[in-house]
Parts: sequence; C-alpha cells; structure tokens
Amino acid sequence: MNLANLEKELTRFRQQYPDDEPATAAFEDWLRNGSSLYRRLLINPYYIADYTNHPLHDVLTTMLHMTTTGLLNLHWAVHCPHCNMTVHKESFLSNLSQHADCGMCDITFEVDFHNQVEVSFTLNKTIEFYDVGPPCNPLANLDPKWPFLIKQNNASTHVETLEAGTYRYFCPLTNSRGVMYIDGEPTTEEQSVTIEQKSPKYFDPAEIHLRPGPIRLTLINNVYPLSGFTVYKNHLPLLPREHIPPRITGLEIIHHPVYRHLFGDQALSSDEQLSIEAVTIMFTDIMGSTTLYETVGDARAYNLVREHFDLLFNTIEAHGGTIIKTIGDAVMASFLTNEQGFNCAHDILATFAQHNQGHEDDELIIVKIGLHRGQAIVVNLNNRLDYFGRSVNKAAHIQAQANGDQVAYSLPIHQDPDVAALYEKYNLTPHSHRIRLKGHHRPETIYTISLSNP
Repeated sequence: MNLANLEKELTRFRQQYPDDEPATAAFEDWLRNGSSLYRRLLINPYYIADYTNHPLHDVLTTMLHMTTTGLLNLHWAVHCPHCNMTVHKESFLSNLSQHADCGMCDITFEVDFHNQVEVSFTLNKTIEFYDVGPPCNPLANLDPKWPFLIKQNNASTHVETLEAGTYRYFCPLTNSRGVMYIDGEPTTEEQSVTIEQKSPKYFDPAEIHLRPGPIRLTLINNVYPLSGFTVYKNHLPLLPREHIPPRITGLEIIHHPVYRHLFGDQALSSDEQLSIEAVTIMFTDIMGSTTLYETVGDARAYNLVREHFDLLFNTIEAHGGTIIKTIGDAVMASFLTNEQGFNCAHDILATFAQHNQGHEDDELIIVKIGLHRGQAIVVNLNNRLDYFGRSVNKAAHIQAQANGDQVAYSLPIHQDPDVAALYEKYNLTPHSHRIRLKGHHRPETIYTISLSNP
C-alpha cells in the first residue's frame, strides 16, 4: 500500500464526514493492522466489523460514504452457487446479467440477486492496485486442496494426498484452469508435478494424470502480479446458504438507506432481470381516498395524502424496508425479512392511529396493508429497480382483502417463528380467513390483525 496516499485520502474523507470518525478509525485500524493483500483485493465490510467489533451498519455506511470521495470503489461481484468462485466483478449494477459462467465448475447458472451477488469494495488505485481478476476464498466445507496465492517471479510448492477421482484446478485471479485425473493403483511414493502460470491466462499443463497418493505440486508464476491456485472435486453440489461466509448481498444493499440516497438511480440494464429466491413484499393503500377528496376538497386531500406518504416512508425505512414505488395513493415496499415487514405493518397502524387523533372525522387517513413473502425477479422499470412475479401480484391481491386499519398477510408470514414472537410482544391474535384471491383457482388461508381488535 502507498501509505502516504492512504493518509491523504483518509484526511480528506475525515474533513467531509467528521460524524463517521468511529467507523473511519475502525476501517483504518483494519487496513493497517488486520488486513491481508488477498482480502484487500475485494473488501468485505464484515472483515472490518469482525476485526474491530464495530457495528456492521455503521461500517457499511462509512464505506459507502468513502465512495463519494474516491477513497473506495464499489463493485458488484457474482459468485458461483457451487464453488463460490467470484466469476464476475462489475463496477455498475447495469452491467450484471441474468446468467453467468463459472470456469472452475464449467457451468452456466442463473444469477440470484440475494444468493449470488455480493457488494464489495476496492481501494483507490493510487493507494493500492493489482491488475488481477476478482479473488475468491475457497470454502473449507468444499475441501479445497492447495489453496494458495503467489506473487510474480515466484514459485510455491505444497504437498497433498488425493484419492481417486476427477479434480479441477483453477486460478481465481487469472481464470486459468485445468483438469486432474487421479486413477490407477494407489501409491505411497510422492509424485511430483509442476504447473506454470502462462499468458494469456492459462496453465501449462492443462491436463494431468496421476495415481492416488501423495502429490508434490509446484506452481510457477513469472507473468502476472498475482496468481492463485486451488483444486476442487469435479461436479460440486449447490452450496447451502448457511455454508457461505457473511457478505453484503445485492438484495441487502438496496435496502440500506445510504445506498439508496447515493446510488438509488442505478438500475439493471433494461433488457436484464435477476431472480430473488425470497423477499417480503408490502402493499399499502388508503381506504376511501375518493370520498376523502370529495369531502374536504382537492387541495386539503392532497396535503393529507402527502402527509400520509411522509409517515409511511419514514416508518418503512425505520424498519429496514425500501420503497419500490407509489401507485396513486398506494405504496409498494420490500423487506429482507418477514419480521421487519410485520413489525413495520404493526407500527404503520399505530402511527396512523395516533395521527388521526389530531384530525376531524372527515380527514382521517385509514390505511390497509398486505404482506407476502416469495420468489420475485428484479427488473429495470423506468430506470428504477422494481419487482415482478406471482409473489408481487399475490401481495397486492392480499392487500385488497384487508379492511381499514388492518394488516392481511399470507401463510409464509404467519408461519415464521419471528412473526409468532411479535404476536406475543404486541398481544395480537391473528384471525384466519379462507379466501380465493384474484387470479387464483383455489381458496387459501389469509390472516389478519388490527390494533382495535387484537
């Protein structure tokens, strides 16, 4: 690292964001004392939070602020769902694609915005720069062999014992690859093999045949600033999410208020879409808004509706939600968890109950809310991120079943243990209803709660 330039950039940042000092100090501490070159190639905010015990939310907020001064650059990294390899690193959300290729696993996969997309950071090039591809830490549960990193004009030798089978070897920085076939009679004698990193980005040899037993492998790198090496078994299964180290996902970052403030105008390419395995969708609407306009007049009704939006937006954002769009008097929002969505819905009812106490009967804002969790796709609509899919439609149809001052929600919300804990917290008794939603052939159970009739 160029420490003089680091000090210069940190000083400039501190002058612009003095309130961020605690997290700035944590970031500097990690950078100077707790980081490694490999981890600095793509900086995960969890590294700083774990090393310094500083709150992750504050660390991420400060790192987002650092992008405005140029100290950091933000990147969208796409991971393989089988080996966790970082297969793409993009500087703009609009460069992400629905499908991606993993050279390690030799597959094409559909990109999930929550499971495969990570938001990470790199240092300003004047502080540190290596012209290499995106790195990847091999996961221990995949039993990687020979995971190491070497600089240019160096060689590294390691010994491992391999059982019979087919293996892939790969450099996560240069995307060089090869196949190792281990077959024949096992041996106790050490077998030696040398692999050389070549330009443009290939290993020599690209195919190796050895017997089961101990193998002494030497990697030579004379051409790239950094080269890595790791070996996995062929045809890896899908990785359970709980096995993947913590990281800031694409879905998580768009729910962060500072990201929305700084980068809210970023969207996917107009011809791309990304899947989301699960997201909690909320729809709200004003009951009897037409009558409101007729009763108090357009100007007064307009002001009341604008006031209603301010209360809604503040409450949704306070619970970690993000506003997707407004449709007339209605609001569509999303949350990472059912707990956030349900907690927010409860507080919206409480907020408007208090708000209405200061208004005449003909000026009351009566809100109804719908919640559902399920799969969705994230798309570009009018240069903004938006959700589409059956789960979105279902959330809207559930909201249509709610009465005034009521939350209606689906079975996945009701069955969530974290939501059940909120029933107890707020002393709520959900009521179930068998209803055939619009566009659905069979009736299903919908649940409702209200503050006036817990």
